[in-house]
Formats: sequence, structure tokens, C-alpha cells
Amino acid sequence: MCVEPIVEEIERLIVNGQDDLRLFWSPDRYRVHVLVSDFISGNSEQTRQGRRKRFRTALDKKLEGSCWTRVLKTRDVYERR
Repeated sequence: MCVEPIVEEIERLIVNGQDDLRLFWSPDRYRVHVLVSDFISGNSEQTRQGRRKRFRTALDKKLEGSCWTRVLKTRDVYERR
């Protein structure tokens, strides 16, 4: 599974502050939880874990140049700097 197209779409949604079923926004829109387990799946646990890890790594890298960063010690939660 190629995660890059999904990463690009999620990155665009976050940067533009858009609503999507795969995102859960805080009331002030300064934090967003990406609901990765809702859209990255696989037939085995190892496959799911690998795909989700690739997705998270790629999204972290994609958001580096924006005002969004992953919240330390969390999984899939990003905040605006």
C-alpha cells in the first residue's frame, strides 16, 4: 500500500483546517487527532502496524515545513505552533 497519496491529502486537510471524518479537531482548532486506525488497515496485525508506521513517519516529515508539529508522547495528535 502506497501511503503517499493519503499523506498528501491529510496534510492538505490539516494545513487548511478542513473537516474530514479522518480528523478530530479540538474546539479551538489548534490540535487535531488523525484517526489513523479508521483508514489504514490490513489483513494481519503486522501489516497494519507497518502501514500505520509508514503513514505516521511520512506525515511527520510532510508537516515539518508547516506550522503543525506532532505533540510529544502522543500518537497521531498534531498542534499548531
